[in-house]
Amino acid sequence: MKVKVNGEMEAWHGIWPVRKNSRRIVCVLTGSAHTGLEGAEYLGTHYSRISGEHYDWYRLPAGIEIVRGGEA
Repeated sequence: MKVKVNGEMEAWHGIWPVRKNSRRIVCVLTGSAHTGLEGAEYLGTHYSRISGEHYDWYRLPAGIEIVRGGEA
């Protein structure tokens, strides 16, 4: 996933937007390794009926915005 951190583009792996047009809310597979969530607000764990997995949801801090989904 590509994100913009204070105007600089970065690639974050293991993190996805929770919805198609989500700008600041992301999810990670519960118990998995991920990067870039320092300072993010934990919103809770949600179960996906589609994948059958649990995901932790986070709100990204101000100054960090999702630019587009997908792996970089």
